[in-house]
Amino acid sequence: MGDLLAFVRSGSLHRHIVIGKAVSMTIVGTGHWRRLVRPALFAVAAILAVGIAGTSVIVVVIVLAIITTVAIAAAVAVGIAGRAVTVAIISDVAVAIDRG
Repeated sequence: MGDLLAFVRSGSLHRHIVIGKAVSMTIVGTGHWRRLVRPALFAVAAILAVGIAGTSVIVVVIVLAIITTVAIAAAVAVGIAGRAVTVAIISDVAVAIDRG
């Protein structure tokens, strides 16, 4: 339990949640991040309040896994969007050159 509390107090969990929130907002739009982050936060808070150390660690790992999955999905989405923007810019330049 001490390691888990040290992890929470260090701010690492908060940083992961903030990153997950930002990434989720990027993927599904403003306001929908709560579907991913809030239930996980309530689960972690409830288990910490009860004080079951083993289950707490498992829940934190599950929360971090969910956030990591969202981050990977966001990176893929950003990569696809980046390619689309690059193609659009190249197209615009090609049209401008063609028009002279």
